[in-house]
Amino acid sequence: MVALFVIATILVCLMIDYFVQRAERKREALIREVVLSPDSFILPRGYFFSKFHTWIELLFSGKIYIGVDDFIAKVLGRVDSIEVLPVGERVKSGDALFKIRQDGRELTFCSPISGKITAVNTEVLERPSEILEDPYLKGWIVMIEPDDIAVELKNLFVGSEASRWLRSELKRFREFISREAPRFSPTVEPTLADGGLIIKGVLEGFDNDVWEKFKREFIEFKN
Repeated sequence: MVALFVIATILVCLMIDYFVQRAERKREALIREVVLSPDSFILPRGYFFSKFHTWIELLFSGKIYIGVDDFIAKVLGRVDSIEVLPVGERVKSGDALFKIRQDGRELTFCSPISGKITAVNTEVLERPSEILEDPYLKGWIVMIEPDDIAVELKNLFVGSEASRWLRSELKRFREFISREAPRFSPTVEPTLADGGLIIKGVLEGFDNDVWEKFKREFIEFKN
């Protein structure tokens, strides 16, 4: 009886070790996949950016497209689904506009502009990976007819100001990941320290606790 108990204990320990090592291999594979320098991130000319990582493009009709910026597209990892407020809904700047979900967790993005939703990109809803592959063209998420675009544009970044802001965000994100990484993999921190590089899709390898911290520090609207 004692022998059976010992064997069962050994088997349980081996199973636990197997799953721990498998999770670690997944994270290591993520780290080896792609690293990104600050110059890897795109900021198209003429686009305006909010400090909560949404962008707007002014259309000739007077309406605007809104989506997530290349920073989100590159650090997020897989996207399972996107939920958007319905056409006809009115939003104010800072109101929740759409949610991006991955593996049961979500990031809520706020509208950078007040106005009325006039269209939703159904192709992106059907194929969410579009926001990762082409965040500024095919990856637009919602169209809005703004209430007072001239006033609210003053709160957004454009041109060289947007470039400086993004570089400061990347520095802040490297510090964030370096702070959280040691709990997951010792490889991440040296990679960031050696070249100041960010691993593509790095957030996918972290747990829900890190996601919540990321939301609070980078995404949530603050007056």
